[in-house]
Amino acid sequence: MGSAYRESRQVLASSRDDAITAAARAARRYLILPSEFRRSVESVEPVDEQYARAHHVILQREVVHRFEPGLGTRPRDVQPLPRAAAVDPWGVDPASLRRESRVVTTCLACAGTKKVSCRECSGSGRLRCGYCGGSGLVRGQRGVRNCQNCSGRGDRKCSNCANGRVDCLDCGVTGRVYASLEIVESRRDQVRVHPRNAAASAHVRVDDVADFDAGPNSWVNELEDDNTFDRPDDNLHA
Repeated sequence: MGSAYRESRQVLASSRDDAITAAARAARRYLILPSEFRRSVESVEPVDEQYARAHHVILQREVVHRFEPGLGTRPRDVQPLPRAAAVDPWGVDPASLRRESRVVTTCLACAGTKKVSCRECSGSGRLRCGYCGGSGLVRGQRGVRNCQNCSGRGDRKCSNCANGRVDCLDCGVTGRVYASLEIVESRRDQVRVHPRNAAASAHVRVDDVADFDAGPNSWVNELEDDNTFDRPDDNLHA
């Protein structure tokens, strides 16, 4: 028994020194010299802390509308827009839903008129003159005069539209679209840690999903071999 007792005392002493050395290194961030920290330590008490991690996978489904230009459709083909709120996203097959919900309906962008407001001029049909900055006046050799680019108006006709309206591209200038319902699925991963003790704080990537199933070869924490347990070959009676 004497040999095993001496070995245990040596291991505890080594663990004590390792703990003080690690704490002394951490104390440097507070501008405390390792030698001063060692002199301030009165005792070292080993504490066995454990924590657990759980990997949560959160799946979310949402029913949304999908639109395609209604090329080749006729006014008599128009049906009401399918209601997304009436569909349970977890109770349907996504492929079947899109196929079975597809209808021809009035284009929401242009309300069936085939025209929408011009984005360049916000539907006004006019744009601020870039030459005079919208003032209608410019400075010349003989003083201030009317801007020749806009004839003193401060704005000019928008060349992108006709009276503030342009063709609706959403419906292909038909006033109608193909509408269908589609399932959009998103995934969010979370790692929960409990309790948030000192041992968990020492785990560098404890909240990282990629670290959850990582093997020992990818651990970034330095590990110490605990040689005080599971040693069947020890001769305790030497």
